Amino acid sequence: EVSATQDYPNFRPSLNFNFAGEKKLEPRVTYERTGPASFTDEFGKVVLVGGNVPRFDHHPDTKESLGLLIEPKKTNQWLYSEDLVTYLTGGNLQQATLANTTETTDPTGGTNAVKMAATATGGAHSIWKNFTSGSNGDAHTFSVWVKAAGADYARIYVDTVGGNINGPGVTFSTGNVWNVSATGNATQVTTSAVKYPNGWWRLSTTGYYSNRNDYYFHIDIEGGEGDIGYTGNGSNGIYVWGAQVESSTQTNVTSYIPTSGAAVTRGDDIVKLDGEDFTDFYNQEEGTLVSEFKIFDRIQSSAAIANINALSSSSYADSIMFMEIGHVDGYFGRVYKNSNGINLDGSSDQSSIVQNGNQTNKVSFGWSATSVNQGLASYLNGTLQEESTDESRTPTNMTELRIGTGWQQNSSENQTWAIHAHIKKLAYYPKRLSNNQLATLTS
Repeated sequence: EVSATQDYPNFRPSLNFNFAGEKKLEPRVTYERTGPASFTDEFGKVVLVGGNVPRFDHHPDTKESLGLLIEPKKTNQWLYSEDLVTYLTGGNLQQATLANTTETTDPTGGTNAVKMAATATGGAHSIWKNFTSGSNGDAHTFSVWVKAAGADYARIYVDTVGGNINGPGVTFSTGNVWNVSATGNATQVTTSAVKYPNGWWRLSTTGYYSNRNDYYFHIDIEGGEGDIGYTGNGSNGIYVWGAQVESSTQTNVTSYIPTSGAAVTRGDDIVKLDGEDFTDFYNQEEGTLVSEFKIFDRIQSSAAIANINALSSSSYADSIMFMEIGHVDGYFGRVYKNSNGINLDGSSDQSSIVQNGNQTNKVSFGWSATSVNQGLASYLNGTLQEESTDESRTPTNMTELRIGTGWQQNSSENQTWAIHAHIKKLAYYPKRLSNNQLATLTS
């Protein structure tokens, strides 16, 4: 018989958010976001919302409650995300036809999908659009929802002179997902195929060309897995909805941004507690943060599950960072005083451990000032990552808690550092918990 000792704190956290369970923010939490956005509800339906509405997301297939959705600023460059007939008529169809239809409901429950049919000729059956954006080498992500309308195979890909980024396909009858890798000088970073209710799939592909910034985004009907040379019958095809083109240093698809004639930007999700709402729960001399989350991607410089900061301006001079993911390295915990810090990373690059959006992780980080003398420690899924006895860099002048953002909060595209994550739970204890308790709470 093997017994394991679990050591739980004998007092409650002074801050305890169960975002996945409660699906709402407390009144003391302030939330901001500009522009339209979307999330998936408990029935797997895509829900469109306006600015300043927090989003509590769900897995579209399993219906799992994923918690608070935090995303960085992104722009959908596909000008008519649903009205593809208007956008693509006139030279953007290759042996394919497009027509508005009410034969099926779209992923929102509306009737804005279009039907794409393969003509009765041999060869590729595709719709496409060209974009020139960003600089050479910028990552571009293309995503769209597809559904069977008589045809059984659909795929998306991206091409330009010199090669293809390519992308994923789906066989509707079996639910099989297949992928074609990049060719030529193209680099394929990631692909995804996510099942939605009512026969819909969202396909996405991300990649780049080191020497180009013009891209052709394609949606294909195919005769088999990778068969582009078949002959259609003029009627069978696929339904298409919700096209999106994003470009930045981030290499994962984000939530749907609707457009209707112009590019649309969804701003960063900014969540924080400050003023008395902060001082009421916070202890300047010691503390512990515990969270359960999924992180999708490495961010351009600094983004975090939580950031306790001394300034409302953009500064890390005095701050406590929790689960900070950067473009090079990341940290489970980090304390800064006067711009000098102590970092707990546990490896040369811990962000590679936790940036899989399909993997739930639990992390704890405890710290104290020299007056308490308990040191710093961080745990990932029950295992110690790193600890330090150096408390000299722990700040004691904190004024706010930011959830899902790093220390930079300017409006510039290059200086908005919201994380891309689902935060299921976040708790703060006004004590530096013992290492056994840090391990237990993340096991």
